[in-house]
Amino acid sequence: MYANTITLWFGDEINEAASWYLKSIPGATCDTNFDATAKGNLGDMITLVLPGGLHITLLNGGSPTEKNRSISIVLMCQDQAEIDQVWDALTADGGSPGKCGWLVDKFGFHWQVVPEQMKQLMSGKNLRKIFAALRTMDKIDIAQLQAAGADE
Repeated sequence: MYANTITLWFGDEINEAASWYLKSIPGATCDTNFDATAKGNLGDMITLVLPGGLHITLLNGGSPTEKNRSISIVLMCQDQAEIDQVWDALTADGGSPGKCGWLVDKFGFHWQVVPEQMKQLMSGKNLRKIFAALRTMDKIDIAQLQAAGADE
């Protein structure tokens, strides 16, 4: 049985991308053998499995495609240390931070790096304060969100 998957379209750099994502995202695995230094061929695919079970297929599609922020991959992190690690890795080598936990990686794909307890944090009674604190952040700081949601 096949798992549901998201496909990311690359020019010809899926081997490099697979290696980079596997180093950048703790717990990510690959179901394909590949040579990180090889360009590969048109139509080659590599499937990664992210923590939580999300499958992402990397496709050598030939000519690069335009990427935009209307599609993003949400990566739930266990704690602040994991957010910091993943954020630093995905914004390295040409990636760029965005607001509220969003970023663009070096390949131009959009990610949301958020804590697993984000839904719980955003359902507190001080939601306006929590949301105001979130809007000031690039990388999410769990302690700041918790402080904003604390009773006065």
